[in-house]
This record gives sequence, C-alpha cells and structure tokens, in this order.
Amino acid sequence: MKKILFVSIMLISWVVKSQPTVVSNTNFNSLSYSPGLCMEYLNNGDLIVGSGNGKILLFDSVGNYKSVFYSYNPSTDHRYASIHRGNNNEIVANYIQSGYTSRAIILNQNGLELKNADVTFGQTSVEDIIQDSTNNYIVSGMKNCGGLGGGWDGRLSYYNSNFSNLWNTSHCLICGCQGSFCNFGDEVPYQVVKENNSIYFSGYKRVGGTGCYNPSDGWIVKTDLSGNQLWNKVLGSSEEDIFFNIKLLPNGNTVSCGYTTQSGVKKVYIVTLDSNGNTIWSKILNSAYDEIGHDIIFTKDGNLLVAGLRTNTINNPELIGIKLDLNGNIIWNQTLVASTSSNQISTTWDWPGQSLIEPSFGRFALCYSTGLFYGSGMGCGIVRFNDVNCLTSNTITADGPTTFCAGNSVNLKSDVVGGTYQWKRNGVNISSNATSRTFKASSTGSYSCVATCNGTALTSNAIAVTSKTNAFASVTASGATSFCAGDSVTLNATNLGSNYSVQWYRTNISMENATAYSQVVKQPGTYKVVTKNLTNGCSRISGSSAVVAVNCRIAGDISSGTSTPLTESEAKFTANELSQGVNIFPNPNSGSFTFAYDGEEYGDAVLQVINSMGQMIYNTNVNVTEGGYTHDVQLGDNSIKGIYIVRLMINGNSYDSRVLVR
Repeated sequence: MKKILFVSIMLISWVVKSQPTVVSNTNFNSLSYSPGLCMEYLNNGDLIVGSGNGKILLFDSVGNYKSVFYSYNPSTDHRYASIHRGNNNEIVANYIQSGYTSRAIILNQNGLELKNADVTFGQTSVEDIIQDSTNNYIVSGMKNCGGLGGGWDGRLSYYNSNFSNLWNTSHCLICGCQGSFCNFGDEVPYQVVKENNSIYFSGYKRVGGTGCYNPSDGWIVKTDLSGNQLWNKVLGSSEEDIFFNIKLLPNGNTVSCGYTTQSGVKKVYIVTLDSNGNTIWSKILNSAYDEIGHDIIFTKDGNLLVAGLRTNTINNPELIGIKLDLNGNIIWNQTLVASTSSNQISTTWDWPGQSLIEPSFGRFALCYSTGLFYGSGMGCGIVRFNDVNCLTSNTITADGPTTFCAGNSVNLKSDVVGGTYQWKRNGVNISSNATSRTFKASSTGSYSCVATCNGTALTSNAIAVTSKTNAFASVTASGATSFCAGDSVTLNATNLGSNYSVQWYRTNISMENATAYSQVVKQPGTYKVVTKNLTNGCSRISGSSAVVAVNCRIAGDISSGTSTPLTESEAKFTANELSQGVNIFPNPNSGSFTFAYDGEEYGDAVLQVINSMGQMIYNTNVNVTEGGYTHDVQLGDNSIKGIYIVRLMINGNSYDSRVLVR
C-alpha cells in the first residue's frame, strides 16, 4: 500500500532571486565507455571522476581531461558508484564489477593504490563507502536474492581500517531472500552518512517481484553504531518515489533528495528530517516535464544546492541546479547545461546520476554522462559554475590596533566573499600565506589586497601597519649557578642603553629593587628580565633565562667527612623542584637537611616528608612566624636513597618540594 504525500509538502513553482554563472562546460569521450558517475577534488584543485571500464579519470580544475588517474581490472561492466575524500588526504572509491561484486579502493593524492579489498560480503552490490573518524569504513548496498521472484535485501556493513568485517545488518521487508515471486521486495540503500552516534542511509523500497512489482517508496533509515535500526521512514506518493542521497546538516538534521511521481510526471522531491525521523519540511518542485534531483550538498554559504536532470524529450535533456535556504525556500532554479548535437546529456541511467561538489567557496563542479546509449558511446561532461554575489568594490578592515609592539600582529580581511586573493605589502605581492580572504600582518608597511571575483580584479584600500621597535635582552651568569646556601652569583642582562628600563623576575615573580642590568642573587629560582622601551612603551621578556640552584652537598658521606661531587642527575635539582618561598639545604643530602620558608604566609602549620610509595615518614607541627622560618629535619632510619616530597601545610594551602637522599 503506497503512502500519500505528507500534508506538510508544498507543491511550489520557483521564483528566481539570483543567477549562478556558468564558467565552463567540457565533454570528454576519447576513451571507450567513460561516463561521468561520481566526482571529488584533489588538494591541488584537480578533479577526479569515477567512470566506467574500471577507470578514474583526472581533469584539471576547469574540467579539461589530463589522464587516467587510476585503473583497476578494466571492463565495460566495471564502474565506480561513489568517490569520497577520506582521512589523511586519502580517496575512498567504491568499485563495482560484473556479477554484483564490489571492492573498496583507497588511493593517495597521486592515484597510488594504498588498499584494495573485497567488500561484497555475499552476493552484494555496494552503492556507497565512507570512512569514519576512526579510520573504519561503513558500506551500504544490497544483496541480490535472485531466482524467479528476484528482489534485493538492503545491507549495511562495517569494516575496520584493514577491511576485516566487524558486523553486517539487513534492512528489508522480507529478509534473508525468503518468499517467492510476488512476496519478494526490494530494499535498496544508496547513500550513507554518519554522525557521532548514528548512521543514516536513504534509497527506496518496494513490494513485489519480477512481473508484479509495486511502485517504489522513498526510504530513509537511522541505525545505531552497530547497525541496529532505530527508525525507518517510508515517504512519497501513490506512484514511484526514490531518494538518491542523504546529507547531514550542521544542526543535526538530515536532508535527502530524489524524485516523487504525480500523474506519471517525475518531480524533484526534497525532505528534511530531525534526528527522531520527524519531517521538518518537504518540497516538491512543480514542472510539466520529468525532473529528478540526483545530488544535494550543504554549501559553504550555509544553504542547500540540488543538481538534477530535466528531460523535456529524450533528445533534449537539461542539467538543472536548484538552490534553497535551510527552510526550503527557493533562492534560484536554473538550467546549467542543455543538450546539443555534440554534447548529448545521457538519460540512460537515473543513478548514480550527476555528482556535485564545491571545491571552494561559491565555486561548483558538476559531472554528468553524455551519450544516449549504454556502452562505448558514453562520455563524461563537467560543468563549472559560480554562485558568488560579487561586490563592485573591495574594502579591507583590521580586527584590532594597527600599531603594536614587535612580536604582535593584526588580522586584515577583505569584504569580498568567494573571490581569489593576493595580498600586497608596499605594493609588492606577499609570497607566503597571502592568498586567503584574511591576512595576518606583523611587519611595518602599507597593506592592500587584490580580490578577483567572477573575472573582475578589485584592488582594495590600503591600511598602514606599524610594528614598534622592541629589543629584548639575554641573561647570562658570571659564575656557577649551583652553590651552597649563603653563596651568590651575579646575573647580567644585555645592556640596551638608557632608553630601556629593566625589571628582574624570579620564578615569574617581580623582584623588589631589581632594576639594574646586573643583579646579585642568592635564592634558587628561574631568573628572567623584562626590558621596556621608554620611547614607545613596548616591553619584552628576555630571550633566555638563568636557573639558579642552591643544592650544596658538603660530603658524599657526612659521617666520614669524605667529599664527592654531585652527579649530573643530582645537579638537576633546581628551583623547579621547590615551591615558591621554600629552600632546602643541603640538597641532595644523606637524610639530614634544613627546611627554610620565607613566603608570605605564617601561623600554625604541619611539616611532612613523604616517600615515593606515598607513605608519610616524618610529621611534625610547626609555627611559621613573620619574616621566615627554618626547621632541621632528621629522617634517621626512615630514609633510604631516593626522592622525597617535603610538604608544608599552612592556612589551608599545601607547598610541595622535592629532596634527594643519597
């Protein structure tokens, strides 16, 4: 029983609000049987088209044929049903050969085969293969039941990155190819998409068998990530309906297009569903002639674009483009290419039909098949068209101050959308990273942009950018930076002259009365200096720092009085091992050391020592007074060689430092 169209569907005639511009239309048929079935673009802007005879064809960005990009097991019955951009710049191609067997072919950007795997899983014709974010593959297709009744069972399969099958599920009215003759049915998934927790596919289903088929219904299915069906929607009229594709929208909804049939006339049919399968809106485009929506994409300007076929007569088919907003309102509907005697658009197949891509903002490519008959006479056509409302002027603006200290930058942006761009500094082309709509300017100069839109070059206004001089100092030490408590070292910053002020920092804390180029330091820490240009007010932190460690070790064995130098690993105990305001000496030691604290907190506190097993081996209550505090720690028999945490807990805060016992 066929369903009647949803009452929310509106039968509409279009009002053209703007027009796209057809840039080029090329036709290639120099190879035997080379239809244009599916298409993608490469990183360099070239186009690849899945064709027949086991070939993927390579075209330049305008649509001129270059070469065979890839070939596998050439035969007239061997073709490509889908091509997608995968992860890591890979190309995922779906290859179908005679006998309904299918292969997944993974290529790099140069057409080199990376993987080639059988994804038939029984007697299956695969219609689409996509790669998910985990580098696994989702495959949609159907199993041919064969026999007198015929029939297809919808199938969904999942493969890991090495194409080992993980699961398969069937989606059908009478599964397992059971029944006979008119009790069979077709369930055909065409395109598949995946969002975070779900998989969707669209296609058609119908009841009956060879000689007794009912008209098909449009069919959309949602499953979980194991292929278990969550819901399915059967949509359409009492006549024939098919969805050829499905796309995810940024708001989590899906959109599908194909055709519905009314009084024997096919009409473009578009449906959007929410994640629960509820219809948000659906559209039928009214026409006196057969019109089929073969592909739909979400455009870079946030709208929808449908590519399809209008068949006025068998000898006068046309390619059509229909742009809609996300509420289903028609923005424009236009014939893109009409058949001519030398470029006859094919109507032999209504699948997979035309393939639409948007390699860059507002610039589209549509591939299609030419020739009236299946086989060697078929060729590939590519039409390039732009949908950019170009401005008559080019104005650049800055997103922040254009005068700043050296080391900073400002972003400049052209108001021309969908153009090609060349940024200039002082009238000269910038050679690196200067061909986008925005540019990051970090050097002094006069910046402008030439934006070319629909063949017209528009030169922008100029913006002056000033990067103020901001020299920075280096920090060096005049002596050893590792010494015993009570000793010191003089640190020196590069002398930039009287036009600069100086401020020293210890472990990111400003030091009092430390404003000279040379500074004598006694405490452990990481020392840096900030210099300020007194003329323009720009400050800059030093390009290097000095790490000072107070880690004196009087003897390798204190009781014996022998003296041994610190090992390299022991010498790495610097201020980074100590909390702010804490000093431990000697460090390393043999289990006896002095804990000193000259921080800003005072009051009752607890001092603990914790070993590497997390066991507390020392615990005492102390009172920290204003002006500093010291405490002698004797670990005695509780100490063995290793690293310990010394923890001071005061006023709800905890200060952890490390000490090395050897």
